[in-house]
Amino acid sequence: MRLLNSNELSACDDEFIQVPPQDEIDAAQPIAKVLPEDVVQRVTLIATMLMGGQSGIVQ
Repeated sequence: MRLLNSNELSACDDEFIQVPPQDEIDAAQPIAKVLPEDVVQRVTLIATMLMGGQSGIVQ
């Protein structure tokens, strides 16, 4: 939610976020099984930079 609300274009109220039905949750696969490896690496890097530190320095 913090990531969505941190951007003016994606910010939304909590009631607009829909929780999937339990059967979809049960059938969900780990993201690394669904996305190509290079995409997982990039997503992990970006998420780490956005959420990992408070220094403001991106290397």
